Amino acid sequence: MREVADIPVVGIGEASLLVAMMMGQRLGVVTPLPGLVGPTWRQIRALGIEGRTAGVVPLGLSVEEIRQQPERAAGALKEAALRLIERHGADVIVPGCGSLALYADKVGAELPVPVLNPLRVGVRMAELMAGLGAWPQKKAANVACPP
Repeated sequence: MREVADIPVVGIGEASLLVAMMMGQRLGVVTPLPGLVGPTWRQIRALGIEGRTAGVVPLGLSVEEIRQQPERAAGALKEAALRLIERHGADVIVPGCGSLALYADKVGAELPVPVLNPLRVGVRMAELMAGLGAWPQKKAANVACPP
């Protein structure tokens, strides 16, 4: 996508993980389902930040459940974040799903460490890149750009 777009293309996960590195020493990630733990660790390793990652904890809730059961989802996010803080030393929490962003502010107000809103981080990063005029230029020679 980045190779063919004339605007900044920002992944909310990547942007949130990198911003978290500027906000703390040990980040913790909360994902919806156990099946997302492995891919999250692969992204963390690809970014070279595994040494500063306290852990990745799944909630055991689907995206549908997260959206349809807000109190349960917020409670599960808070519980998982506390586990990362108390047991693993996380000092910043990254919700690993856009749907969990719905509860980031509420849960963050109840915790002793920041909880990033990945949607807000992604939008702000795109705004920053556009304002700087700096985003990845078209690089892929084998990718046809749309007319």
